[in-house]
Amino acid sequence: MQEMREQGARELHTWSVDPESVRWYESHFGYRALGEEPLRHALHRWYWEGESFWGIHRGFRQRDMLTHLVTDLTAMETAS
Repeated sequence: MQEMREQGARELHTWSVDPESVRWYESHFGYRALGEEPLRHALHRWYWEGESFWGIHRGFRQRDMLTHLVTDLTAMETAS
């Protein structure tokens, strides 16, 4: 996050379907929830043992909404 701030980023967004993760982002990194958005399928590419794979990630089947979170990088203290 510090590196992104140093490169000029002003805020950072992330999304989560997990309420525990949302609380963790809020308590550890100062994120705040902007609201919820429908969970859609997402195509992801990942690498494992030198191989490249594509797959569709749907998240958790029992949840159909994502919490949209944002944190203000300009409010971070600079490391000394």
